Amino acid sequence: METDITKLLNSLDDILKSIESNEMKFNDLNNDTQTQEPSTLIDLYQNTKEKKYIEKLFELIEFTDKEIITKYITQKINDKTILEIALDEKIDINYGINTTIINNSELLKIVIAKKYENITLYMDEEDLLFEIDGMTLFEHLIKNDMFSKYKIYRFKKTPMIIDILLKYDKQDYLKALDEELLFCDYKGKKVIDFMFENNYIDEYMISSILKYPEIYNYIIKYKKLNYLNKINEKLLAQKIDDKYLLDLLLEENKTPKIINFDDKELIDLIEQRNRYDLLENVNKSTLMKNIPEENKSLFEFLLEKNIIPYRGINEIEYDYNNAEFFYTIISKHNKFELLVNAQEDTLLNTFGTNKTLLETLLEKGIEPKIKRYKNKESIDILLKLNNYDQLKKCSEEDLLIILPNGKMLIEELFERKIIPTAYIIDERIVKKIFELDAKEFYNSITTTALLNYYDLNTTYLEKILQDYKEEDNIDLSSLVGDAKNIYEKAKAYIAYAKYNKLMYLSNLTKEELLASNAQGVRMIDVLLELDPELTVNEIIKNNVKEEMEIAMILKLKGYEHKNIKFESITREIEEEYLDGERKKYETLTLNEEQEILLKKLYDVMNDGVTDLKLLDSLIASYRHLLATNNKYAYEIYHLIDIKKNNPSFSYTTIKDGAYFSPYKGYIAMSDSNMGTLNHETGHAIFHYLTDKNTPSEFAELVNKLSQDEQFLESTAEYSKKFTQLIESVSEEVEKTLMEKYDESITEEKKKEIQEYLDNLNKKEREKYIQMGYSEELLDRILNSSFTVDEYINQDRRIKKNKLVDLILRTQYGAFISIGDFLDGIYAGKLKGGILTDKDGNKIKGGYGHGIPYYSRGTSWIFDEMIANYSSIVKSENPLEGLQLLEKYIGKELTMLISEYYDKNILQSKKYFMESELYL
Repeated sequence: METDITKLLNSLDDILKSIESNEMKFNDLNNDTQTQEPSTLIDLYQNTKEKKYIEKLFELIEFTDKEIITKYITQKINDKTILEIALDEKIDINYGINTTIINNSELLKIVIAKKYENITLYMDEEDLLFEIDGMTLFEHLIKNDMFSKYKIYRFKKTPMIIDILLKYDKQDYLKALDEELLFCDYKGKKVIDFMFENNYIDEYMISSILKYPEIYNYIIKYKKLNYLNKINEKLLAQKIDDKYLLDLLLEENKTPKIINFDDKELIDLIEQRNRYDLLENVNKSTLMKNIPEENKSLFEFLLEKNIIPYRGINEIEYDYNNAEFFYTIISKHNKFELLVNAQEDTLLNTFGTNKTLLETLLEKGIEPKIKRYKNKESIDILLKLNNYDQLKKCSEEDLLIILPNGKMLIEELFERKIIPTAYIIDERIVKKIFELDAKEFYNSITTTALLNYYDLNTTYLEKILQDYKEEDNIDLSSLVGDAKNIYEKAKAYIAYAKYNKLMYLSNLTKEELLASNAQGVRMIDVLLELDPELTVNEIIKNNVKEEMEIAMILKLKGYEHKNIKFESITREIEEEYLDGERKKYETLTLNEEQEILLKKLYDVMNDGVTDLKLLDSLIASYRHLLATNNKYAYEIYHLIDIKKNNPSFSYTTIKDGAYFSPYKGYIAMSDSNMGTLNHETGHAIFHYLTDKNTPSEFAELVNKLSQDEQFLESTAEYSKKFTQLIESVSEEVEKTLMEKYDESITEEKKKEIQEYLDNLNKKEREKYIQMGYSEELLDRILNSSFTVDEYINQDRRIKKNKLVDLILRTQYGAFISIGDFLDGIYAGKLKGGILTDKDGNKIKGGYGHGIPYYSRGTSWIFDEMIANYSSIVKSENPLEGLQLLEKYIGKELTMLISEYYDKNILQSKKYFMESELYL
């Protein structure tokens, strides 16, 4: 027995020594990687699965022969090559490994399969054309989304890549083509022809061409005259047909944008033509250069010529190091107004004098455009000079400064009616604002601070909403615009609902209610937790409660809402109605020139993106317009030119609503109603043709009307007629169109609805089970919600409301548009329901955008009036519409809008009438 135990102990001892020995070997290998063999590192990875050994392997073999690199990275561990393991482990592939993979089809197949995009890091054009299984490497990479469009510049002479890009729907890559490739032969023409013909060219591509002055000829050939100003300055001193490109541009009344010239010949050309005004956009470094044969800088030379190089001067503001150079010249020529945008650090420099630049400017009556003063020295100077208008730009903490007269700075600003620009969060300042009853300062307080407590039961926000009803100097619609999270936003909505001020906030959409934070908490959850009754009865509007997701959440929380929006599978009465309205116009006959013009508009807008039903309605509307007043043909010209110069401009369909997006460049609509289409097109042409400039007298005129008692009486009269019109149309729809709907609900249709609901029930059940709701609860809710009768009632109600709305917009478009004019004049108060007549009775709202929209300013009001006017003049009876408009908003405002429309839109020179057709 003892012998057996002894043997066992000895055996254990041997095992421990063996383990210790192996650990020492591993430690030695870890500590001395310089002497390791690649095979050893592979063994180490195989034993430990630590990726550092593959990283060390790659470091070790990086600068060896490609054959050696290939040998090791193709070795396999458990059916995976070292290269595959490295890519799975997200190990960076170094230069040696990367270049070894290039032109090795088997290795390339691995990186393609693993979607390793960095393989292209060291590849040139020839490498990318390497064939793998009958297809170029480039095509493999494009097919697998492994090639960034910013790398397209590597192709200089291979136009066939265009076919590959189009094959895989990568048209946007074409905008990154190198200029050498643009002037290669392609399908009997040049690539540049193809780019222009298909509207793939853009201004960035034009400005990137540095070697081919003939780009000028292509711009002229394809009538893209707005691109002439984008030609790079490096081409201006080159010749085309014995003429300098600079001269050709000047002949076209185009002003080249010169930023930084180094070409002596270009300088000579500018000097010979006495066109130093072309240099007003040059940068700061160019301004510091000396003019040839002049003993002065370009900056001083231009100032002497009364040419102000604003771009370069703006750069000076951020360059403290060279400020003295420019200050000396500005001081010499007494042009201190040029330093109005200087930074605070620059303003505090004396430049060798006994005064700071800030003092010099203020004493000369020049107000620096500083957004916020942060330096105590600046504040001291402003206090010394009693410049309170500049002091409003001080930082928040400086508002608490005690002045020599013993007052806080914020008190002094309040007494002088100067509102600070700083965002206020400090509660000491907030308390002082309320002590002073400084209502004008409320909008400077952040939402975070407003939600702090004024007393034990009331927040500062609630205090404001409780105390003030219709104060002109308090814009209640923007008090909480900076809410930083859903909790703050929810608390604000609860406060507004509590004090009956929701009309000042925009209605919450389904998307906003379902938006969640990083923890997955949704806006609707927070609202229901804070105050479920106000949330359900006031904050969430009925049309949003009808959305499937919202209705289900409310029901699951115990709040019943009988109406739910289902997908409609019944007869589309709305579309039938709209199709009938469109066909009335489609039968109108025009002369040959007008037909050609409409065909041109259709062709240019039929871009594969624009919805054809909307396009048909647009053409029908303009057909009617041309048949009644040919001057609006100019608007069609403009739409053609807008599309040519802004290829993204289009008409698209959405689920609900209508709007024009200037950022995305499209008009979006949920139906093809021509009145709405003309309204949104009005927004688009206003945006593209006028840069949205508002007449200077507009604000004063709107203010005068809003204060006029007779105008208020007229608005009340309109409101009554609007209400009567809705009732009349609703009755008519019920008697006619809804009878057709009822007839369409046959027993067969009910069976179809039941089948649809059964499928919907199943989908909804699965979705909410995954969210953790019990089967029992879902049975109770789904069984009561998804019935055929409920579906029919809901579908019928929605269809009727839509039809009433469609008929109002189609047959009474001019009259209902006037409601939006009036709503704009009263800054949204008509739609908001807080406008009252002389006896204090509320005037019911009509169609309008409401307080949150129109509180943004008069430019928004004017934009909507232009869009509404656009709809009225294109209505079935435009003369009657204009007479109604003059009756309700007055002759003066009607004439202002009409004249603006004629001059700034119909007679616009924005695109210089580039269309090929003219009447």
